[in-house]
Amino acid sequence: MALERRGEAVVKRNATVLTASRVVASAAQALSLILLARLVSPAEFGSLSAMIAVGTFLVAVLDFGTSPYVLKLRARSRDDPRIATSVFISRIGTGLSAALLVLTWLTGALGDVSTLVAALIVAWVTFERLAEMSSAILLADGRIVWSASCLVLRRLLPLLLFVGVTAIAPNDEPAVAFAASLTAGAGAAVCVNALLLRHQIAWRVRAPVATVLRESRHYLSALGSSQARNLEVPLIQAFADAHTGGLASLALRFGQPARLVATSVAQTVLPRISTQVHEARSTLTQIVILGVAGTLAGAFAAAFLPALIPALVGSDYAGAILPTQIVVTTAALTSLSAPLGSLLQALDQERAVGVNGVVFAIAGIVATIVGAVLGDLTLSISLISACFIGKTLSLFVMGIRHAPPEQ
Repeated sequence: MALERRGEAVVKRNATVLTASRVVASAAQALSLILLARLVSPAEFGSLSAMIAVGTFLVAVLDFGTSPYVLKLRARSRDDPRIATSVFISRIGTGLSAALLVLTWLTGALGDVSTLVAALIVAWVTFERLAEMSSAILLADGRIVWSASCLVLRRLLPLLLFVGVTAIAPNDEPAVAFAASLTAGAGAAVCVNALLLRHQIAWRVRAPVATVLRESRHYLSALGSSQARNLEVPLIQAFADAHTGGLASLALRFGQPARLVATSVAQTVLPRISTQVHEARSTLTQIVILGVAGTLAGAFAAAFLPALIPALVGSDYAGAILPTQIVVTTAALTSLSAPLGSLLQALDQERAVGVNGVVFAIAGIVATIVGAVLGDLTLSISLISACFIGKTLSLFVMGIRHAPPEQ
């Protein structure tokens, strides 16, 4: 019993540190986006958001599931030869995703994004993925504070740079200033993480690439399906217009704080339950409590949005008010799939989590397209939220089935 209480205390402490860092990071990112939205039209905001979203999706998929895979491996053994191979695969995938993002931009499918802005976003996507992989290793090593600090650096530095540039030259290409600040923040984090992990990975001993790809494939399906949410804005823009895409991007961004908190919990749960399986059921209970509290807080916050959104970004975004209220109210429930999925992965249910993710990702894409084709952003957001609430509920049922009884 004493060991279990200590284990719960470790999970809570790590989750608190990560959550606090992600709250700060989320606030900094939100302020950057609010400033950008005030300086550009909804159409330009939508095009820029679409390119960032596609880039984020590509690097997540072409990571081949190695980031969460490494988190589990490293928590069990720092000398596992599959770790170095996973990092190598992730870096190759990052290069491929950057090339694909450039090709996608060249087709004109991402709207009107200038060459300089596109180049900066490609660089940011590359640095961001490198930083994510190194942060996963730091987390698995128990260096929670360093991992959290690097996340804050990746979000706070861009805000400071963006505010500084726009204050000096408020009318000079705000999109360029925004993209450049993102790249600088992610690049700085990569440098810091490289110093922290110097000589910490055994590069001389590697497992076969085929072995790692085979074992990480279920993580890939789970991660890729969760990252499919990044395609919502590009799909709405493609099937509606850039203006609607901008409104959708703003609405969906308001759900980001809940997703960041859920991701923090997920990153704590996976390494912990991988080595302390007996704590799975109590952790499941804590996740449910978090979801209920988050939903109540979201419903309360949604009441203030009709006055808040016009004050923050102007009347051009009034069409995003109702969709944003839906996003904020349901964000906690739709985000709980992350920690629930990590719990099941720690219980060696990677395949079930992957299949679940693919099914609901397809459902979410269909829901997004249906709403966009009908020209109803509120309908689109409502259908998306319903799909991911369904995903959370199905993972919760799976968690009850597979979590061993408390001893």
